[in-house]
Amino acid sequence: MKLERILHPSDKAIAIIIGLGLCLYPVHSKNLTFGSSSDTYVFLPWVGFGLMLIGLICLFDNKWNDFKSNLGPKQIWIPLALIVASAFARVFVDRSMDTVASGALLAVFFGIYVAARKLGIRILWAFLPFVIIESISCIIQGVVDHGYRAGGLLTSFRDVEQTANYDIATCWLILGTCLVLGFNKGIKLRYLVLIAAALYFVAAEEALFALAGLGIAALIRNDISKKVIPIIVVIASCLILGTCFGVTQSIYNETSNKINAVVNDEPSVYGNSMDNATTGRVGVYKEAIKDASILGHGYEPTDFSTRTVHNVPLCIFDQLGIIAALCWIWVTVYCLFKTTWKYVWLSVIFLAVWDHYIFTQAGCWWWAIVGLSLTIPIQDKIFARKEPRVT
Repeated sequence: MKLERILHPSDKAIAIIIGLGLCLYPVHSKNLTFGSSSDTYVFLPWVGFGLMLIGLICLFDNKWNDFKSNLGPKQIWIPLALIVASAFARVFVDRSMDTVASGALLAVFFGIYVAARKLGIRILWAFLPFVIIESISCIIQGVVDHGYRAGGLLTSFRDVEQTANYDIATCWLILGTCLVLGFNKGIKLRYLVLIAAALYFVAAEEALFALAGLGIAALIRNDISKKVIPIIVVIASCLILGTCFGVTQSIYNETSNKINAVVNDEPSVYGNSMDNATTGRVGVYKEAIKDASILGHGYEPTDFSTRTVHNVPLCIFDQLGIIAALCWIWVTVYCLFKTTWKYVWLSVIFLAVWDHYIFTQAGCWWWAIVGLSLTIPIQDKIFARKEPRVT
């Protein structure tokens, strides 16, 4: 009986396996790889990938009809398939194993989309503990290593070689939180208070941009209530205490310099004020457009640098070509307007403007969100949502 359960796990067990894989895949922290950056014994993203692959094999083993029945609407699965096909099509210009591996990776992500439709919200089970761990570690890191931006345990701590990876921490804290709120019944205000404090210490420009966009969206949608007050109090407390101890000035100094560069049109080592404000990203955008290729230059989900295009549509355009980029945009916009997962999709869009992790480090999340949002309706407001009555 036990062997039967192992060989043929239940859908609930498979959801747990895939959910854990989704959470491990973006964990690029050197602190959790049991070695230095050049001597990595356990690369957790590939552990996560392995778990997702195992889960898909268990779920759809010899069940092609079951797979087809969960493909969903053609206007979605066909564009998703075209993204995968764009990766495989690169064999015509680059007959390397890297090309085949990239296509196979995206094919697995397509399977995650189908699995999400079949398994439902249960695949998000692991996000809550992971988001809480990341939040608490960002706060501890911000207090102990005061004066420097926090990255948290799941990304990386600051060391003598590099700063903390506060960019991907932003993805965990904002998009991860939206997913947590999506599968939890009712609003858990304590989560939002914790996240607000963590985001103060992260201090990433990407976070400020996304939070501003989400705040405007909440105002437009009239999603405001007294539940916002504790969050405002926490943010105000962090700012006041942080300013008294000089923390706010230190971690937000770079942001202030970037704003001043744009306002005063100050040139920099990057060439102009906009490049200075975006740490050279506008220049990389221009290079990607100038060096455009129909089939792109190859998908790089883990090998990225300052030369990687830090904008998701342009990153896809650069790596997989124009067809894949247009398909990503179509699916994202479609899901924004056709599903109730408004804040999740708004987070995806805002976070995609100045970085690439929604397509690279956390690329598997996007495919899972597509499947879930098109299948399961959720309460589409956070603060003004109607709570079910307890009888």
